[in-house]
Amino acid sequence: MDWLREKRRIRFGKWVLKAAVSYAVFISIGLLLSLVPASGLGLSEEMFFNLRIFFMLFGPIYLALIVKILLAFLTVIKGKGFLNVFLPVVFSLLILELLTLFVCIVTFAPLPRAASNAFICAIALTALLLLMVPLVLSLVSGYQGDKAGYAKKRAGEKQKAVRWDVMVLESDPVRRKRYLRLPKILALLVCPGVCLISGFVLALTKNSQELLTIQLLRESFLALMAVAAFSFIPLLMYWGNCSGTSLVQRVYLAKDQLYYAGYSGSMEERVEFLFTLIHLEGYRVGKRAIHIRGQFTKKTKDFYGSGKKGPFTKTLWLPRTFPVEQEQVLLQFLRDKAAQISSL
Repeated sequence: MDWLREKRRIRFGKWVLKAAVSYAVFISIGLLLSLVPASGLGLSEEMFFNLRIFFMLFGPIYLALIVKILLAFLTVIKGKGFLNVFLPVVFSLLILELLTLFVCIVTFAPLPRAASNAFICAIALTALLLLMVPLVLSLVSGYQGDKAGYAKKRAGEKQKAVRWDVMVLESDPVRRKRYLRLPKILALLVCPGVCLISGFVLALTKNSQELLTIQLLRESFLALMAVAAFSFIPLLMYWGNCSGTSLVQRVYLAKDQLYYAGYSGSMEERVEFLFTLIHLEGYRVGKRAIHIRGQFTKKTKDFYGSGKKGPFTKTLWLPRTFPVEQEQVLLQFLRDKAAQISSL
């Protein structure tokens, strides 16, 4: 412990020496600046005096902050993390802005409104960045870590099921991309496109509204624009539902049993669900989904605990994003199940 205290004492002594040298240099420069006439710089004697005083007082602090910013950027070259650079840089900029504002208020009072607003906006933005960016990054980092951990957990569950001779059906990325094409086009192209075309027609016909045919045309396109505008949110929700369901869905086929699993949300808000088919009442193969109607039980699990519901009657909606081979196995299972029921 003695050597540690000695090391700290030596380090503190070096810091005091550096500060003394810096102030000596800036005070010397400030005294030399007093030889320069203030009128030659377009300043009054009082303004020039205040600037020299602030130069001698805050000069070493400005220099230390600027050096700290440069050293922080050098750590990027050494492979340091983003926050290791961002936090010291933004904090140093905030101190520089506050010091500069104080110097300008004292020296050039009253400060012009434009300059005051510029200082206030810059300081507010810097402070907001200092507070929000680390918070956002921590949330993103936590989300990514949770996502990776949960993906590892699902992979373990799949391997365990395969070891027990259970077939696991999951979405194929290529078929899923093709499946999401329609809701994506409806939400991002059809609705905005209809609104733009309708708005263009209304703009072209705004000076010819005395004609009955133009009035009817405008009313039709106005109604069409309203329908497109109001349908944007439902179509966006439909796209999100298709995307989420096709991403997380998983079917387990074990001998004579079907399980449909998935989840919603993430991190503490994640809710896992597992539907178990008890009795098949019927199924239908649509162009975009397989509809399975029957009696099910449902198990749920979230951050706060687990629960069970059922049996109850429900129609499961399974997007047709499974690989073709797996889909054929699922359909064969449903056909066999329906044949067993009809034979009873």
